[in-house]
Amino acid sequence: MTGHHRKKDEFEAFYRQWYANGVRYGRGRHWLQQWEAEAATQEAMSQMWTKWEQLYELEPEQRKAYFLRILHRRCVDIIDNNVRQRRIAAHVARDQINGDDPALGRGRESQVTDGEALPENAYEITQLKELMAKLPEQQRLSIQLEHDGYPAAERAMIKGISENLERQHLARGRAKAKRMRDEGTGQ
Repeated sequence: MTGHHRKKDEFEAFYRQWYANGVRYGRGRHWLQQWEAEAATQEAMSQMWTKWEQLYELEPEQRKAYFLRILHRRCVDIIDNNVRQRRIAAHVARDQINGDDPALGRGRESQVTDGEALPENAYEITQLKELMAKLPEQQRLSIQLEHDGYPAAERAMIKGISENLERQHLARGRAKAKRMRDEGTGQ
């Protein structure tokens, strides 16, 4: 058996041994959903494969430690992304509640006189998340990045498009979100 086939076979054995363990690690240690844990494990395995030439020379315990370190980073990245998505939805909901009429400089919060008036907020946040999920990816990303405080030039650079196209995505995304929201409320 040639060295290349031997290395490939060893990686396949490593993959079979550690894929399921990686998914369990993501679900148990980081409380990821099944598909998130599988994605993190697959990303870690693909990184292992690209570096297998160097890792092949290491002891099995060192390979395992390297894999778990990569997997841990991928899980943390997924958690960070989930937190960021929740934060964006909460900010958008807050802006909608607090800033309904920017011309007047006040929103609905000034109309609230008791604690019973705001239980709808949880429902509105859920609706807003669903609405954002229905937007095309480029428009949704533009709205999220703009809400995080990125100027148009940086948003365009992040997305790899021109600044004018980025502004177009943002304007169309806002218009589409407003139209979908108005259709949903019957206005």
